[in-house]
Amino acid sequence: MSAGSNRKTHLEKYWGRYMVGVAAAVLLVVLYLYPSNEKDVGRPLTAVAHPAAGTTLVATLRNNKLHGTDEAVVTLEATSDPETRIENLRVCEESPEFRIDPADNAHHHCVGATVFNKSDVGQRPIPAELDLIPRETWGDTNIVLTVSWVRWAEKPVAAPDDKNKTIVPVNCKKDPGACQPLEESAVMTLGPVNLGVNMATRFAARLSSFLKDLTLPIILIFLANWLTRKASDHEEERQIAHILLPKVMRLAGRFYLPMAHSAGTFVKKSEGGRTNSQELTFYLLSFFQVARALKEREGGVFFVDVAAEQIFMIVNNVIRALLVGAVHSEKEFMTCLDQLDGWPGANVKRWARFSDKPATPHHTFTEVQNWLMGLDDAKFNAIRYLMGNVTATLRYESNAPFASWYSNSRGENLFVIAEGLERPKDEVFGNAASTRALKNFEEQLAVYTPGKMGKNKRKRRP
Repeated sequence: MSAGSNRKTHLEKYWGRYMVGVAAAVLLVVLYLYPSNEKDVGRPLTAVAHPAAGTTLVATLRNNKLHGTDEAVVTLEATSDPETRIENLRVCEESPEFRIDPADNAHHHCVGATVFNKSDVGQRPIPAELDLIPRETWGDTNIVLTVSWVRWAEKPVAAPDDKNKTIVPVNCKKDPGACQPLEESAVMTLGPVNLGVNMATRFAARLSSFLKDLTLPIILIFLANWLTRKASDHEEERQIAHILLPKVMRLAGRFYLPMAHSAGTFVKKSEGGRTNSQELTFYLLSFFQVARALKEREGGVFFVDVAAEQIFMIVNNVIRALLVGAVHSEKEFMTCLDQLDGWPGANVKRWARFSDKPATPHHTFTEVQNWLMGLDDAKFNAIRYLMGNVTATLRYESNAPFASWYSNSRGENLFVIAEGLERPKDEVFGNAASTRALKNFEEQLAVYTPGKMGKNKRKRRP
């Protein structure tokens, strides 16, 4: 019998941790992928060049924050005084970080600009546009513009003989013959231009900001959750122990300790071999005599730890199957146990003792004795190994409800097995069912024994 109603499945036990993990993963994904609004907080960039006195060229980028592949549109406006003659004004982009927009059907990074005459107040200047696409998706860079033009300037003339003669400036628009064209250039820089946010850097900044604001609340939440869980587990264990204490005390006194005594005595008296075969047969059968009564009256063992129940069940099933085979049938095995029940006498209500043995035991008892003597050493030692472990399990579980007594004294409830018991090979009994059972037995021991053995070391086969 198990305390199934008080046990939680793995999913139920760790559901909260899984949910916290999923929530943390979702949060990290959002912090990494959620688009930012950096583009909305950008500012315009302006660069100014003066090809000549009275002439101004203004290059403008409306927003200095681009999101990777966003197009950068540079507008160009040129104005000049009426007396200044500027021709063939061209602006070329020289930054390797940008490329031209193929939709413009352009084959170079240059655009011509019309110079607006300030005296022509009836017309509005028409700006030129240079459409550029960033080659990178993040980082800071500059847009470098190279401006070239042709400026008409007065031809050099000889100095007048009369030094008092006034030199009148030449208007190249009205008198082009007195002027000559000069090719000139200048460099303009728009920057810095932000091409977007490095996702890894943005994620680190967001996570740092998030943790900075929420670290203390998160720590307090986890601390409160941990304390609540500890208190809940402690209360649950206390309630289970309170419910189990009367039942385990009754079962331990009537069944668990008698079984532990029979199994432990079998192991102890077989240390020197099988010369005392009648005693060994009695204590082996006595174990199953009590186990049968436990099943018939209480339904089976009742332990808090499921692994302990599995250990008992495997030992009972494996060795019982061998005994049934030794007497040839289940019916004969029941008859053998019935004979043990009658050893103390009709009016004596206690378990059989070896001193109660009749002069001539029942033939089933003799068959088990002969079978035990005929076992090879590997199988006999395997039975001793199983009985030694079930003895330690029964003793530990019988004392488990009294753990508070041990914690308040110098004593300690330990899983202790007899010396010299070594793990047998899984296939020692020669059939598939027992091989699987012995493998499962070791798995259950690995689950059950940690923290219960103290300094005692259980020997294992490599």
